[in-house]
Amino acid sequence: MYVVNIKKLLNNKLTLVIFCVIVIVVILSIIIYTLSMKLNILRGTKIGDILSKLGNKNNVLNMESYYAEFELTVISNKNTNTYFIKEWYKKDIGSRLEYLDKNNSKINISIFKDKMIIKNEGQKSIMNISSYLTSYTNVISLSTFVKIYNISVKEKYCFEANSYEKVNEINIVLDNICKNKNECICEDHEIVKQISKMELRIDKNNHMPLTYTLYDNDKKECISIVYNKFDINAKMLDTIFEV
Repeated sequence: MYVVNIKKLLNNKLTLVIFCVIVIVVILSIIIYTLSMKLNILRGTKIGDILSKLGNKNNVLNMESYYAEFELTVISNKNTNTYFIKEWYKKDIGSRLEYLDKNNSKINISIFKDKMIIKNEGQKSIMNISSYLTSYTNVISLSTFVKIYNISVKEKYCFEANSYEKVNEINIVLDNICKNKNECICEDHEIVKQISKMELRIDKNNHMPLTYTLYDNDKKECISIVYNKFDINAKMLDTIFEV
């Protein structure tokens, strides 16, 4: 006569259930991780980890100069305009931007610490702009992003630096955390009043910038930059910044 051991049977079933649950959890974890990799949503990477991967040499966050060619798209409620721009930057001098306007006249914008000079070769004119406009206008320069980033990671600032790693790239984001933008007194107050977020995408293999995007106060994309060429720590003569 066969006698059923109820306690043993229940224990075996419980063990089986626990084992099945563990297997399901492991499988789901693998699936979620795989999807995360494919969808590029591995977030939460620490700034220190990002820097260690970029290294200290020829790092866009630690550069003395650069030459760049990029497509700049300005997005507004009424229209969208794209410009092809060349930029020269030297840390101890400033930056120079060059592009063609709608009449194919070459425009040169030289931006220094305390002034901005615009030269329109078609009109043979030179315009000086006072320093209070300089910061916001120069926001399209990657050097401005780098400056604000380096301040944000060292001290409390109007922007907070965050980062996350994707499969083939590294993203660094500067979020505007100023509670009262109109009363901001930091050196980048003009940017604070206009920009809610700045985002830089860096190629994970060669560590060069891919895109640089700015968002307005409504958190809508307002300026988009796509880099076609970027020479980090490029050698250049100081005379290139002369107007």
